[in-house]
Amino acid sequence: MVVFKMFKKILLFSPGQIFRYKSKKYRKLYYFISRYSHLFTYFRRCYNINYNPQNYIDENKGYLILKDLNIPNSFFLEINSIISKINLKEKILQNEKSIITINKNNFNSNSIVFKTITSKNILYPVIKYLKCIPLITYIAIWYSPNNKKIHKSSQFMHLDHEDYKQIKGFIFLEDINEDSGPLVIIDKKNSENIENQLNYRMTEKYKRIDDKILKNYKKISLTGKKGTVVLLDTSSCLHFGSRKASNSRLVLSFQFITPFAFILPWFWYFTKKIKIVKNNSNESDLIRKIIGKKI
Repeated sequence: MVVFKMFKKILLFSPGQIFRYKSKKYRKLYYFISRYSHLFTYFRRCYNINYNPQNYIDENKGYLILKDLNIPNSFFLEINSIISKINLKEKILQNEKSIITINKNNFNSNSIVFKTITSKNILYPVIKYLKCIPLITYIAIWYSPNNKKIHKSSQFMHLDHEDYKQIKGFIFLEDINEDSGPLVIIDKKNSENIENQLNYRMTEKYKRIDDKILKNYKKISLTGKKGTVVLLDTSSCLHFGSRKASNSRLVLSFQFITPFAFILPWFWYFTKKIKIVKNNSNESDLIRKIIGKKI
């Protein structure tokens, strides 16, 4: 029993946790150490991959907006069915956060929602940008009531710290405009300049940046019609959303990280820590890798 507990601790050891809140220099260092130390993972997921998307996530911008994917009506019907099963008004009253999460990580690989997220129009740009076949670790419906200002929240400019590079995706479940508390970003290149100037840290004390410091930088509001898809590197692009506004905001959110992320155990492949969907026997090799299933 003692030996088993020690072995389990070794498997769950996450050295990336030491680096995830550090400066960009140290986070980058860990990323490359992890990437080239996991040789089995590197050769299966990064070496000689060939997924060429029609649209690319620009390395200098760090984001991509897709407006004409023709997402099927069945996708929105599935979302509406999920939302109708909860008392949203009661959740708003009980919740002190700026974003209310609905049905987190409960989509199986046969669902139209999961199939849409992992379609080539969305998945291939992610693979190209991250330079590997990533892991999907999060799928949820986000409802932002935008009815109050919440300090030390995602309403203030910040970076995410799960990985050195990652993609968070957003599918607009309704039209989103400037009155909907939209996601507002600073592109990757300018965000990196700000990081260097401020010696930015991702600790709770320093993670949020005051608007006054960023007043001279161009902000981009990510707005669009229902069905718009945004792919954003939230580890590299400063961003905020869900600020107090006259209208609410409803999106589907999902997250792709690399298999070398700070939040993963060093031996994540053996721990089954990242499997978040019910799966079936008919998945492709690519989808099995995306959900972290052993092959």
